[in-house]
Amino acid sequence: MRTRLRQFIESQNLTNAKFEKLCGFSNGVVGKFFVSGSTFSVSSLQKIHEAFPSLNIDWLVCGRGNMIYSELSSEAAKDKEFIRVLLQRVSDLENR
Repeated sequence: MRTRLRQFIESQNLTNAKFEKLCGFSNGVVGKFFVSGSTFSVSSLQKIHEAFPSLNIDWLVCGRGNMIYSELSSEAAKDKEFIRVLLQRVSDLENR
């Protein structure tokens, strides 16, 4: 996932700091992610998804599909909605 996140940030011509700001992350979170090998929480993935809705989260996490949603097929649109709903449900469960 680190390689794919780096690839996405570079493809958007962003610095780590600008990416963090757009996602609402604290300063240095992305750098720590790249160095430590830690993972993002579901709520962090949700923030990334909200900041970059065209980013295919399935690609980011699992390497499946294309980095960016272009014209969504009906199946891809259903997958994207399913991922959004799952992220929301996990977030709700974490907040209990």
